[in-house]
Amino acid sequence: MRKYLHINVKNKSVREEEFTGEQVAKAGRFFIAKTLLEMGVAKVEPLGAENPLIFSAGPFAGSNFSNANRTSVGCKSPLTGGVKESNAGGSFGLAM
Repeated sequence: MRKYLHINVKNKSVREEEFTGEQVAKAGRFFIAKTLLEMGVAKVEPLGAENPLIFSAGPFAGSNFSNANRTSVGCKSPLTGGVKESNAGGSFGLAM
């Protein structure tokens, strides 16, 4: 089980969501792309306040696998207008 927080800085609200099973397996890049598609970000300004910035720990974060603690960060790209995601290692994915 993994907990995700939806933080809205505009109205200062926080909503929790728990992921299990297949949802955890599809974390990271897939989760970012799926969420942006569901939110309809194709219609928002890439540099506008309505463009969400999503942080997602990879599916193996917290495990003993080598290089498993990956973190993905994504939003609508100002350069291409498509979904852009970046990936990094280290201990942030585990801590998050």
